[in-house]
Amino acid sequence: MVERNLYQQEDPTAPIQNWVFDPFERSDEQARASRLTGLNREPGMHSSSDDLPLKEAIANLERTRLLDALHASRWHQARAAERLGLSYHKMRALLRKYPDIKKP
Repeated sequence: MVERNLYQQEDPTAPIQNWVFDPFERSDEQARASRLTGLNREPGMHSSSDDLPLKEAIANLERTRLLDALHASRWHQARAAERLGLSYHKMRALLRKYPDIKKP
C-alpha cells in the first residue's frame, strides 16, 4: 500500500498527503497517467505539433513512423509493415499516399 501511494504521487520525495487504502480506486492512477501523457495540459500549453492543423500533424506522424520502420527493416516493406502492425497492402497504400518517401 505504501509503495502504491508513493508511486501515485507527483513528487515521491514529499510526504504522502492523501492515503488511498482501496487498491482498486483508480482516480489517482488515471490522473497520473494523464499527467504523463499530457492529456491534462492547460489551454495555453502547446507542444511543437500543436501549431499544425490536425491533418498535417497526423501526416507528419505517419511519415515519421513509416520512415523509422523502413530504416529499421532496411527498406524491406513486408518487415516494416509487420513492425507497424499493418498488412503489406496497407503499408503499400501509405507509401502511395506519401510519394516523397523514397529509398535513399
